[in-house]
Amino acid sequence: MIIKTLLTLSIWSICLTSTIAQSAMALAEASACACLEAKFDKAKSYTENEKIVEQCLLKAFSNHYAAFEQEYTATQLSDESFGYQLGEQLGVKLAASCPTFMEFSLLMAKQSLDTATGDAEMLVGTVVEIQNTPYCQIVLEVASGERLTLTWLKPFAGAKAIGHPETLLQKQVQVTFEIMELFDAQRQAFRLHKVISSLETL
Repeated sequence: MIIKTLLTLSIWSICLTSTIAQSAMALAEASACACLEAKFDKAKSYTENEKIVEQCLLKAFSNHYAAFEQEYTATQLSDESFGYQLGEQLGVKLAASCPTFMEFSLLMAKQSLDTATGDAEMLVGTVVEIQNTPYCQIVLEVASGERLTLTWLKPFAGAKAIGHPETLLQKQVQVTFEIMELFDAQRQAFRLHKVISSLETL
């Protein structure tokens, strides 16, 4: 939910007005930046960096959830769209105050461009879940135990032979994917997706 913000914050962050209370946000901001500084590594792939950024931001909110509880109602904090707004606002603040956050942004933008121009990434893992909203998505568990979500958006070699995606459940597959920006109507924002470009069972 944060990757579109990552790639554009340097342009539009000064145009936004934060609605988040400073006390809770300041704690989350410092925590997220420290986490990112500890984990930045130019050798990591786009997928690895995406996971790091998401984990650091989520951890920042989790570590200081009590501070947000003092400023917002339980109903607000349990609302998905409100949580998305919190993530965006944290990203705005990090773009202005955390140089490492911008290093991640620039590195991932370059990696996304490299992938779009032909350097597709490949994964091998077991299909553990099929999600059908808002797109058909395959959840792949790789050898490390990490779970990654890939979007089945367009035809690719072997897709017709597979038939319905549910036939892949619990099967080991090899997947290549490209990064594409798609509009999420539910959240009214563009998001980056790992779109399958080839898939074969092993």
